Amino acid sequence: MPTAASVFSNTQITLDQIAWLLNQFDALQGPSGEDWTIEVGPGVTDVVVVADGTSDLASMPRQILDGAALWLGGPPRYRLALVIGDSPACRKLAWRIADEFSRSWPAVWSNHSTEPVAPLGTWWSR
Repeated sequence: MPTAASVFSNTQITLDQIAWLLNQFDALQGPSGEDWTIEVGPGVTDVVVVADGTSDLASMPRQILDGAALWLGGPPRYRLALVIGDSPACRKLAWRIADEFSRSWPAVWSNHSTEPVAPLGTWWSR
């Protein structure tokens, strides 16, 4: 069963910037232009990255948004939504994407559970 996760940032990010990020992972852009699919293994589609989950921010649980805002210094302005397949390779790829995202923008990770959001990258030591 796939799981959902989000990477939140306090920076507004464009679709072109997300396309640049996801091209590093050989992502295939969907027809809407706002989602990408990454195949993990031969012929297995296990990770779907929805590049702009920002329109869903208002419907996110308050606990997640408040936790993200504490780390980000204000409310999240961008959400990278991930649907992650069950395999260890999928989980590893999702973390690699989140880590690469955090190299360019302040970011926190949420697995949409009761666990607190987790800061990503080195932004927090600056």
